[in-house]
Amino acid sequence: TYTWTTGSATNVISNSVGVSVNPTSNQTYSVSATNAFGCVANSAITVTVDQTPTITAVSSNTTGGICPGATVALFGGGATSYTWSGPMTISNGVSFAPTSTGTYVVSGANACGTNTAAITVSIHPLPTIGAVAATGSICSGNTTTINVTGNSVTNTITSTIAGPAVTNGQGFTPAVTNTYTAKGTSALGCTATAVTSVQVVQTPNLAPTSSTMILCIGNSATLTATGATGGYTWTSGTSTLGTNSTLVVTPNTTTTYSVTKNSSTCFDTKPITIQVNSLTPVFASASPTLVCASNTVSLGAFGGVSYQWYASSAPTTSFSSSSNPVVMPAVNTTYTVAASDGTCINTAVVSVQTNTNPIISVVSTATTICLGESATLTASGANNYTWTSNPVTSTTNGQVLTPSFPAAGAYAFFVTGDNSVGCTTTVQKVVIVNAAPTLSVWATKTLVCSNGATTLNVSGANSYQWDAGANNATTNTTVVNPASTMVYNVTGTLTSTGCSTSTTVLVSIYTPTISIMSPTNTCLGGAMTLTGSVNNPASGAITSYTWSGPGIPNTQGQSVVVNPTAFTIYTLTAKSNTLANNGNLTCIESKTTSVGIFYNPTVTVAQARPFVCKGEPVNLIASGANTFTWNGGAYSGATITVSHNNVGTVSYSVVGTDANGCKNDTIFYLKINGCQGIEEFDGNTDMVRIYPNPNSGQFNIVSNRDVKVQLINELGQVIRHFELQSSNNFQVQVSDLAKGIYFIVDEKNKSLTGQKIIVQ
Repeated sequence: TYTWTTGSATNVISNSVGVSVNPTSNQTYSVSATNAFGCVANSAITVTVDQTPTITAVSSNTTGGICPGATVALFGGGATSYTWSGPMTISNGVSFAPTSTGTYVVSGANACGTNTAAITVSIHPLPTIGAVAATGSICSGNTTTINVTGNSVTNTITSTIAGPAVTNGQGFTPAVTNTYTAKGTSALGCTATAVTSVQVVQTPNLAPTSSTMILCIGNSATLTATGATGGYTWTSGTSTLGTNSTLVVTPNTTTTYSVTKNSSTCFDTKPITIQVNSLTPVFASASPTLVCASNTVSLGAFGGVSYQWYASSAPTTSFSSSSNPVVMPAVNTTYTVAASDGTCINTAVVSVQTNTNPIISVVSTATTICLGESATLTASGANNYTWTSNPVTSTTNGQVLTPSFPAAGAYAFFVTGDNSVGCTTTVQKVVIVNAAPTLSVWATKTLVCSNGATTLNVSGANSYQWDAGANNATTNTTVVNPASTMVYNVTGTLTSTGCSTSTTVLVSIYTPTISIMSPTNTCLGGAMTLTGSVNNPASGAITSYTWSGPGIPNTQGQSVVVNPTAFTIYTLTAKSNTLANNGNLTCIESKTTSVGIFYNPTVTVAQARPFVCKGEPVNLIASGANTFTWNGGAYSGATITVSHNNVGTVSYSVVGTDANGCKNDTIFYLKINGCQGIEEFDGNTDMVRIYPNPNSGQFNIVSNRDVKVQLINELGQVIRHFELQSSNNFQVQVSDLAKGIYFIVDEKNKSLTGQKIIVQ
């Protein structure tokens, strides 16, 4: 169920889900909803009620009116949209220019309706104004006034062209024709204008001019007047001379002329004075008056302040302004001098006669040569000849000249020849001596290893030719691989002159000289040191030594230790770094050395007797070498005598050295026996027993084990063999031995199993 109320719980307006209401003002409505379980929830909604708008109308102009032609904007307020009506169609807030006073109505609307408001726009009247010039046309330099009429409160006067300031009713002097505008303002701030103009006729007041202000007597001047539009009148004294803008006059004395100019009704008169001067007497001279053609003549003039000379032959125009010019006439010539005293000019004339000069020609075998070549010059056309030259200053007589050319340059040769009347002519012949090209030649490396590459370079010419050693190259660079020190020649030629120069460049070879310090032979198994060196490392250093050979492949170092076992060849490769003039240079060179082998001696040792008893001396005899050292130097010599009081085995080390210094060693073991008799026998001893001992040649050999023995004499000779075993009860009987010393030897290990046997 639902219950709608208007805010008060008792003011129920509906029990439906929806309700229709017509509020007249803002109203809040509440609803209470109950579900089937009796649970209640509440909500509310507010309805806002709008009113019909109240409209206002205002103007952007707050003075109550506007001047004609001014704009105004009308604004409506209080609504959401506006529509204007009145004498003119306008839009809300948009400026417009009303043409008459009128009332405008604005209709404003919102969602609830429309309403209107009205506003009146008034048009103020313009002031009346007039502008009158006192004189409509005046001559330049005169004064006039402009007067403003009408009912304006204030007024100003302006002109279209810049000029003097103009004030109502006050005089001013306009320079040119101008238009003036008077602006009047009413009490309500509205303005009106009036226009008038003043024509200014320019008075022709420019002074006349003359082509010259000073005349020499008999000359004329042209007088000129400008600036008038009506006409000109020239007078002198009481005489009228002309009515044109120009007048040509030829006064005999200084005279003043006047010109009257008019433009419309404006007139101006200006004077001009022409000064007339008389002529000055002038005199001219020549020294000499007869010369060889083109020889010098001194001219002279006097009587004036400045001078100008003219010739009847070339040059025919003025050639000097000096009072004493020097001339060289080629033919008979008349000279005229015009002398001036500062204003007037007078002339004088003088003549000079000439004799002809010989016509000389010079022929050269060549006019352009290379330095070092020659040229012959031959002159003709005269009787006698004298040669001079520049830069060579020596003088030579004769028709033919063969000069020398010490350096390149332009050589000017002058030959002077005379004719029968004594006149001479000097002509010039130029011989151009072109310099041979200055070649710059260099090698990128002036010091290389044998067959190492370097680039030869040359500059200073246009084309080049190298010699055969440089591959007959025709380029400015070529690569060479010299095997030895080489001097390369190149010839350079200039295309413009054809002149050539040859020069050379040296490329040196650096080859390290390697030596190996080592013995030529060594003992078998012995070590030897090989040491290498470079005998000419120049200013650099050895960068590496590399050895190769059996047992030392690619071994680095200046020295190496080898142990050859047979004849062997070893190779040393050295890299040597030298400081060449264009950088470091590293060259590689190899050298071999051979080493022979001395075989070491075979050292053996023997004892003088095979069996030695304790306390007995015995000789040890070494052989197989030249010298012997025993037990580290305790004994020396091939034979030594030793004796030991203790039973056992004593070792002797022997080092033998042969004639080549080779050594070998061996160790000899000397067994010292106790040599006891039967009375000394201990039944528990595991050994062979002999008894009786000493004896007369008959004795028994007894053992406590199986053993095979030998009976040997003092010389080590085997006398008999015996086998002691269980079948013979481990014993045998010996008889028939001669007197002497005997020993029993175990056949298995060759050691003494018993002691010494003495047969008496």
